[in-house]
Amino acid sequence: PVVMVQHGFSGNFNDLLIKQIALRLERTGFAVLRFAFSGHRPSGGGYKKVLVSQFIRDLVAAINFLARQKQVDINKLGLVGHSMGGFTALMAANVLGKRLKAIVSISSYFDLDSLIAYYQKNHPVKVRDQYWQIGKFKISKRHFADRRYLKKRYLISMIKRPVLVIHGENDRTVKLRDASAIYQLLHQPKALRIIKQGDHNFNGNKQNQKLIANACQRWFRKYLL
Repeated sequence: PVVMVQHGFSGNFNDLLIKQIALRLERTGFAVLRFAFSGHRPSGGGYKKVLVSQFIRDLVAAINFLARQKQVDINKLGLVGHSMGGFTALMAANVLGKRLKAIVSISSYFDLDSLIAYYQKNHPVKVRDQYWQIGKFKISKRHFADRRYLKKRYLISMIKRPVLVIHGENDRTVKLRDASAIYQLLHQPKALRIIKQGDHNFNGNKQNQKLIANACQRWFRKYLL
């Protein structure tokens, strides 16, 4: 079995939570792949590539790479993603077919408008004709017109795989109501885990990182092994 671990918006595959999850899964015996989405270092592509449809193409390309590895059983595939990575996993679920067996979505947004509003309130944001610039990172305004983002409610409601939704109770970046909206659209089997005193990235609390990594491990042991 193999699990793909996906980072969030403006993050990378070396984020603390991503590495903690990957390590826990590796120790359990899963093959694990971490990779960088388009528009995020070290992958190529500028802000125009920061689109859900492009991230799904990235994901499919990574799966095709794994399928060529003889030691990997690609027909027992799990996805776990943080924030944007979690949202991408949900949007990709119906594209990947029967080989996808289970998903874990962590701190995933549902309403990107409120996420942008948060950044505008709490960070210096430059508004340009074609993109927003948050610090050194750019996000295309086309993101909101992406056909998969626009169909998010329908696509989530069509998922027929077990999904674990994890969210921090003190997440100020993506509100807890986003997790509730996702959870309500999903079919059984599903689960919602609220992490006490958890923020968006869980970087400041190693105990919460371990809780999340262990929750991922249990979910994938149940549905992949």
